[in-house]
Amino acid sequence: MDDVEVIDNWGKYLDTRPSDNYSAFHGRPEFTRKIFKNRVHVVGDKWQNTISFTDCHFEDGLHIGGELSAGIILEGCTIDHLLQTDNNTVIARPSRITGCIIKHLHFLGAKIPYLDIEGCEIESMQVHASEFSSLKIFGSNSLPTIIENCFIDATLLIGTILTENYTKIRRLSICGYLQQTSALLFSDTNVGILDVFAMRNNGVLRFKGITPDPQTPTSIAHIAYSNLGKTEFYECDLGRFDAVFIGASQLVDCVFINTRWPKTIRAFVYQQTDIRLSLNDACSRWDTIAKLLPYNNDSGLYFSQRETYRQLKYALSKQGDTISEQMFHVLEMKAYDNALTWRKSPWTKLVIKLSNATSEFGQSVWKPLAWLGACHFVLLFGAILSGALPDLVLTNKILSWTWGNKFIEQFFVLVNPLHRNDDGYFEGWTIIWDVLIRVVSSYMLYNFVRSTRRFIK
Repeated sequence: MDDVEVIDNWGKYLDTRPSDNYSAFHGRPEFTRKIFKNRVHVVGDKWQNTISFTDCHFEDGLHIGGELSAGIILEGCTIDHLLQTDNNTVIARPSRITGCIIKHLHFLGAKIPYLDIEGCEIESMQVHASEFSSLKIFGSNSLPTIIENCFIDATLLIGTILTENYTKIRRLSICGYLQQTSALLFSDTNVGILDVFAMRNNGVLRFKGITPDPQTPTSIAHIAYSNLGKTEFYECDLGRFDAVFIGASQLVDCVFINTRWPKTIRAFVYQQTDIRLSLNDACSRWDTIAKLLPYNNDSGLYFSQRETYRQLKYALSKQGDTISEQMFHVLEMKAYDNALTWRKSPWTKLVIKLSNATSEFGQSVWKPLAWLGACHFVLLFGAILSGALPDLVLTNKILSWTWGNKFIEQFFVLVNPLHRNDDGYFEGWTIIWDVLIRVVSSYMLYNFVRSTRRFIK
């Protein structure tokens, strides 16, 4: 294309231009339709006005360093290698990156007051020890922002990072210590894989409207070895993720508003023996350092799963979400059942299994009634066969109206665990039948009453 200028050497190119603080670029330095063959360095305090690159191609990357009293604008550019700041980069004015294709975007110790990233495609993005008044990532329906891998080290981060509408992040990894002065706000964002690893939240960490990215083959959410503090989850559809793994993390102070949960939150086993990995390596190599298992024979896995359910139950109880609290109570008890063994805890395991089978831990109304009817029928018939009820002796008139009437009468009389025994029934050893009937009916009626009052505090 005739109107595209190829520039082999950025430094020599600037030397051929007027150089009184580079202000002779018509008041505002603008570079349009350039191909930069070698790395472009925008450094120092030479630039007095905002620098603009439009429809440019950086074949060897773009480096921004030093203290710039100006801002940076990139529109419709392609950066084949790396767009990078360094530890002494200060950009004094608001900046913008719009409609660009960037291979690697690294913010390393930068200080940028306001930066908007809109409608870009980024292969990898990393944020380390940087300061932003606002780093805003968003897109539009026709031009969404797509980031394949986004890694944020919250340690030494100052300011706010915000993602908004039409942002898709294939893999989002967060780790480090989030300070009180910092905020990570992810709103209405599609996330394929969410990694929260070795994270401690002392600032503002908010997930709002998070849904799995439909382009990611297996959507997964990981939360591991983290203290989430008062992390906020608003209208997050975790149930649509293919798998959710949580372990060794503190969740009791989190806020969950209209959050939809998966049927199972899985645990995992940490495998890596050399834990001296950097946090960046730990997040990027998650699949090799953690063995993610839905279930196996390791009771420790189930104890970890049970602890996750317990914390979520407690957190939701504090927020008055009784329905979700009861749901996690059931999941906690089932995980506890899986963690116990018949050899070490036979009676505890038996009690848990009975509670699950007869009432689903107080959540089912029909199960106690069904078990009550079935067990009471069997016990009553056993009492009849043993002669404990003289009025109901088995004869050839068993199908008569009178016998059936008497059977129904005794069925409902004896199902009351407080029934009187003044008719001479259950004499001698047959009193065992009466005791069994009272115990079973008491237990089933208790489960029935508990299930009807499960939402009453």
